[in-house]
Amino acid sequence: MINFVYLAHSQERFIKQAVFSVLSLLEYLSDSTFDSRVIVYTDQPDYFSRLKVETVLIGKAELKEWRGSIDFVHRMKICVLQDTAKRFDGRFFYLDTDNCAFQSPISLLKQWRDDTVFMSSLEYVLENPGDLVGKKYKRFFKKQSHFIGKVQSYEVTLRQECWNAGVIGLPREAIKYLPDVLALCDEMHKAFPKHLSEQMAFNIVMGHHFQLVGFSDFSYHWFGHGQAINKIIDSVLIDYPSVHLDELIENVRQVKQEVIDAPLNPDKLPWYKRWFK
Repeated sequence: MINFVYLAHSQERFIKQAVFSVLSLLEYLSDSTFDSRVIVYTDQPDYFSRLKVETVLIGKAELKEWRGSIDFVHRMKICVLQDTAKRFDGRFFYLDTDNCAFQSPISLLKQWRDDTVFMSSLEYVLENPGDLVGKKYKRFFKKQSHFIGKVQSYEVTLRQECWNAGVIGLPREAIKYLPDVLALCDEMHKAFPKHLSEQMAFNIVMGHHFQLVGFSDFSYHWFGHGQAINKIIDSVLIDYPSVHLDELIENVRQVKQEVIDAPLNPDKLPWYKRWFK
């Protein structure tokens, strides 16, 4: 059993993104005998009642607890994966809501080995950072390279691979290392409070124990392009409550290339050029 896991809460745009992303995935799962289920952690479960998914209700208490004392929003995905592992059997495949599945992952996942963790895509190796954020992390890890987890300690070298954490696919064996991911996330964020703390923690811990493999050939993670894509999502879901599920899946299928080709947010262009090559 493979559990596809989403976290969607608070703002309507994130809820709609999750619905869109689930529909993009259901194109490949709905008529398949592939042993899988989709699980959505949400504070608005009624929004997902028309989809073939299971929902886990979360409230303000969980959201606050999972952000932790460092009050870090991306820390929650670590906690969601820990909670999912307590509730469900099988393997776990977390997807950020800004993902659009555009190719069937079934053949790949049928061959999923126990020594493999999936992440979105390899961005750079720390020795040769691909953007300004990476350069800052390189300087940080030169000063502090030793981290203590709950299970064991970790040493970060310049050979450290840095993968995007828009998706995180974990075999069951990887669950026991999530406390290490959480501990490293907290320690790094306190010392160097950047928005990639959880991503770096996943890279360090899972990269130490498993082979990291990319998933970008199967799902487009649209970081930085949300304004144009949110308009596409709004148009697809305009009659969401009254449209049959099969029609919704087909409507999403028809705009997948449009999503992939969507332009960068205009207001983010100067920022994007400054931070990324």
